[in-house]
Amino acid sequence: MALSQRNRLFLFAVLFIGLLSWTSLFSADKQLACRAEWTYPDGYDPHGGYIDRVTFVVYPPEDEQLGLQAVQANLIDAWDERVPAENIAELQATTGVEVTTEPGDMYRMFCLNCGRFPTNITAYRQAIAYALDKTAVIQASTGGLAFHQDCALPINLGNWTFENILTETYYAQDIEKANATLEASGFRDLDGNGWRDFDTNNNSILDAGDILDDDFEVELYHTAGYVPAGNAVSLAADGMALCGIRASVEPLDFNMMIDRITFGNYWLGCFSFSHVNSPEFLYDTFHSSTGNSEWFFGGYNSSAYDMFAENMMAASTQGEANQWAWLCQYQLWLDVPMIVCYNDVYTHAYRTDRWEGYINMVMRNRICNGYSLVHIRLKEDYGGPWGCIPTEYHMSLQEGLDTTNWLMSNSEHTTKVFQLVYEELWTISPYDLTPQPGLAYSWEVEPTVAFGDIQDGEKYTFHLYENATWHDGTPVTATDVAFSLSLGLQDPYDADHYANVYMTNILDSNTIEIYTNATGYFEWIRATGFTIYPAHIWSTHPNVTMWQPSVEDLVGSGPYMFRTHVPGQWLVLERHHAWHFAVVMPLRPDCGWGPPPGYYLLINIGILVIIIQVGILGFLLYRRRESKSKFKAYSRS
Repeated sequence: MALSQRNRLFLFAVLFIGLLSWTSLFSADKQLACRAEWTYPDGYDPHGGYIDRVTFVVYPPEDEQLGLQAVQANLIDAWDERVPAENIAELQATTGVEVTTEPGDMYRMFCLNCGRFPTNITAYRQAIAYALDKTAVIQASTGGLAFHQDCALPINLGNWTFENILTETYYAQDIEKANATLEASGFRDLDGNGWRDFDTNNNSILDAGDILDDDFEVELYHTAGYVPAGNAVSLAADGMALCGIRASVEPLDFNMMIDRITFGNYWLGCFSFSHVNSPEFLYDTFHSSTGNSEWFFGGYNSSAYDMFAENMMAASTQGEANQWAWLCQYQLWLDVPMIVCYNDVYTHAYRTDRWEGYINMVMRNRICNGYSLVHIRLKEDYGGPWGCIPTEYHMSLQEGLDTTNWLMSNSEHTTKVFQLVYEELWTISPYDLTPQPGLAYSWEVEPTVAFGDIQDGEKYTFHLYENATWHDGTPVTATDVAFSLSLGLQDPYDADHYANVYMTNILDSNTIEIYTNATGYFEWIRATGFTIYPAHIWSTHPNVTMWQPSVEDLVGSGPYMFRTHVPGQWLVLERHHAWHFAVVMPLRPDCGWGPPPGYYLLINIGILVIIIQVGILGFLLYRRRESKSKFKAYSRS
């Protein structure tokens, strides 16, 4: 019996529905424990990329508790913001969650006006430092979650900081030493009212020319409503009162406080320095030529310090630069243009029940650095490092992207994302900060002597990996490097880093020379530490400073590539399988689910359903044929 087209379609639909109802019973995947071979040599291995997808979920400050609950409920894998002190114990008690308690890159400090009496006198600033009880400040301002600090470089910078080498500190309150310092510098109670005046001729007698305390009551400013700063200045005022310094606390609107500091109309202001993660901070902030010392510290000026900072910047090796950085910090400790109250603590939470491979990077914690996200992988018990199904790592982001144009961004939250998308010529070891290959596998540094177009300085020759590609498959070339350096000169935040670069020379598609008219370890760091962007995309936008790249335009060369972005809510990165440092991904095995209870019974039921449906269809077709035959017989009759 031949079936019509309509009947054949009807039969196909019945069979398809039957098969679908059968197979849907067994479509759930169960992860199979499988193991891929991976090893790490001594030191840092840049190879990685085990996660198929990294999803950043935005939890604004008002949703902080919701985000912390998401970590506990295993809905996200890392809370990459500071954990409030009141939540730490609860998170530490959660199975599979760890909380970091490591030194961070921010410190709270008192900015002292070195250009206004009496804080323009070094001994007076030293006395304030002796009078401050830093342990009490730490407890009152952070609940004990901070480290003692005196030096301008935080302790998370390892060997760069002078903190652990200091033989004397301002950690503990020492009123006796504060009093002795004030007495020796001419600050005495000359009128008998209990407050120190200034004895200009140092004869301990009130006479013409002496300055009474009423004329220089020191006001301590802090941002109104901000508890850590308010507690710090209150304790400072208490300590100063114990040694006869007349002081008062005045909370101000933040902008008003900044105005006072800008115009030098202050004695002491309290705020924080964040992202202090480079020794160059010493030069950029305190050298008299930079202008920052005038803005922050009322014109702090020390010829000794300037010499140390200049020698640090001109040092040819990291070790030599390190020695000069120590001298800079010791000079600041002596001169006290600022009093560091404490070094903050990273208190971030992350899950370790399923994941391993976190890297505790010097200057960073184990979560908010690209090294961790490249090396995090599933544990063996969960099918690691790959698993039999695509892996996804979820982490928090306190703010969405401030811009999709990383060149124009100054947001740490945006940096967390784009450090996985783009690369530089070189990177640093997360263990000792030594330069490591990035897009370049090797480089040479040669001195240059003025001749023709060449100036006195240095030439840096970089050799690029030949297998480095952009996410769209286009090779990364020296042309991209030269183009990216020209973009760097438009960077509103770091353009001065490349100010000494006067020429580039492309030798071939994978080799480029960069010429600078300065020398030194830090000059190399600055002149070559720029992000590499794809010229074939960015060059099509003449005004890159105003450009907002779409997801399709966010093409980098890094371990992960942009896939989805919902502003202010979440964004998704996926593994760049052709990344030149990507670990070879083995073929994923079958998830290996075994027959569930009633497996064969369900198979038989599925087959029976199909047989019944086919039988019903056959019966309907038979009845239809019989009806047609009867109708024809009736017509003939």
